[in-house]
Amino acid sequence: MQRRDAQWLAAATVGVCLGCVAGLSLTIAAGKWLHGRVDDPGAWHAAIYYLVFAGALCWAFWRGAARAAVHLLWLAAAATAAIAASTLVLWLAPVPGPWAQAGPPAMPGVDGTALAGALCLAAMARATARRVWHLAPGSGAPGQGAPDSLWSAGGR
Repeated sequence: MQRRDAQWLAAATVGVCLGCVAGLSLTIAAGKWLHGRVDDPGAWHAAIYYLVFAGALCWAFWRGAARAAVHLLWLAAAATAAIAASTLVLWLAPVPGPWAQAGPPAMPGVDGTALAGALCLAAMARATARRVWHLAPGSGAPGQGAPDSLWSAGGR
C-alpha cells in the first residue's frame, strides 16, 4: 500500500490533467451550440470548463488515480469527439454561428484534429483499463496488477 500523500498526488495529477482536457474539449463543443443563444458566452464557457474540471478532480480523489484515469480518459475522449460531432450535427441541421461562417476549409482542420485526439484518448483509455484491471504489470498474467502500485485497481 502506498502512503496517503502519494495517493493524493497521483489523484491530483490524473484529475488536473484529464480535467483540463475534458473541460477544454467540452467548452469548445459547447461554443458551437451557445452562439446566439446566451447573453454571455464567456461566462458559460468558464462555468462549463470549471464544472468539468472540478468534477474530474473530485472523481479522481474519490475513486483513486488508477480507476479514475480510465473513467476520465473515456470522458476526455467523448468530450473531444463532441467537437467533431457537433459540427456534423450542425452541418446536417444548419444553425447560424461562427463555426458555420468559418466555412468548409477551416472546419476540417479543427474537427479532424478533434477526431484524431478522441481516437488517441480512447486508445489510451483502453490500454489504461487493461493495465489497471486485467494484467499484472510485466507479467502478462490476468490479475489485479501489483497490489502495492498506485496504478492498479488493487492499489486504490
